[in-house]
Amino acid sequence: MTVTTDSVLSSTDGKIHRYDFKAPQMHQIYSIVIVIVGVFGLVGNTLSAIVLHRMPQATVKLLKYLTFIDICLIILGYVDFAMGFEDPSEGSFDKVRNSILPISHPLALTMYFAEIYLTVFIAIQRCLAVARPLHQSRVTRESFMHKTVIVILVVSAIVNIPHWIAFPPELKWDPYLNATMLSSSPSEFGRSYAYRQIYSGYLTMLVRTFIPMLTLVVANVVIVVSVRRNLAQRLQLGVTTTERDDGKIGQTTGVILAITTMSIITHFTSATIRILIAFWETDMNLAKEAFFNFSSLLIMINSSTNFFFYCTFGKEFRKSLVALCRT
Repeated sequence: MTVTTDSVLSSTDGKIHRYDFKAPQMHQIYSIVIVIVGVFGLVGNTLSAIVLHRMPQATVKLLKYLTFIDICLIILGYVDFAMGFEDPSEGSFDKVRNSILPISHPLALTMYFAEIYLTVFIAIQRCLAVARPLHQSRVTRESFMHKTVIVILVVSAIVNIPHWIAFPPELKWDPYLNATMLSSSPSEFGRSYAYRQIYSGYLTMLVRTFIPMLTLVVANVVIVVSVRRNLAQRLQLGVTTTERDDGKIGQTTGVILAITTMSIITHFTSATIRILIAFWETDMNLAKEAFFNFSSLLIMINSSTNFFFYCTFGKEFRKSLVALCRT
């Protein structure tokens, strides 16, 4: 049994996967949903990046970085996921997708990894701000945040190097497309037990799912408990703060709790589906593919919903957005 949790390049046949949806209704549903999610995500994240750029708070700067990564992930995810629903007989989209896929897919996995751990860093920073407000000055320094984001991106690129080695991009003549196209075939390492079972299976589940999701759960619990404890202590001691300060703290905390909770739900559900598929011994390829694509869709949804959370929980964000729309 080969256990893999990555999409497309980790398909059980060891080749770049070409979607083969035979059910027209399923094809249409996925196509409509993908377009809606993608457009909403790109527009929402673009507006979020502009609005967040105008807000000076330290945590907001990290959220701005998150929007840039989400935009990249949506674009790469569309190439990796959505364009695969086009009918190969129509040619154009299939040619574009298959020529881009050998590069776009490893990049998508890199952005996916970076998005997860940047979310973890944001949750940890907020956790310190709420639980230990006197000891969190270092993590809110702009230089420290810049360095941390760079480290996350570099580590994400290094961690995903095996994907490039396992499926090196190369120019090949494709008789199906009747053209020389950039393609990717599994190397000896890509067919090896070390890559397919250990790296794409167990290590990916541990590093990309179990560790970050557990950290997010713990951070969220600490944040909620700390907020309730601080509120109870203030009421008991009769300590008051300005409504403006309380509002800013509550808004930021609410936004981050919403983002991290959505991340936990979508990433954990997606990983669970892929693990179950890996152990699902059946010839029902259409059903397995439908579940697999649903798990990928969850990742795109996660990258597209932050704008909704900003508008729902962020009063300052809404004010800045209205001011932006009026200019």
